[in-house]
Amino acid sequence: DFFKERFRNGLPTSVDELEWQAPILMGLDELGLAPAIQAHSIIADLRDPPRAGGSDGLVPYESAHLDGVASELLVSSGHLCQDRPAVIGEVRRILVEHLSP
Repeated sequence: DFFKERFRNGLPTSVDELEWQAPILMGLDELGLAPAIQAHSIIADLRDPPRAGGSDGLVPYESAHLDGVASELLVSSGHLCQDRPAVIGEVRRILVEHLSP
């Protein structure tokens, strides 16, 4: 039912779905992670050195942090951090860690 009103004026865009109270985000948050899923976090912080409690300029640490993840890496960067060597290295590490033998 929560989709009906949102779709009346056309399909929402991915940007629309990033609003704080977007129904799809609220629904996903309520679902949580299945116990069999091993999640990892990479969180940017504008400060150097990065530390908990900061922000990447758009998302505060408190919103990015997930309890119970297998690993959490804080990188000194703004929100668009995917091209940072530390981030690339961490994604590679996670992929290698989960390779099937």
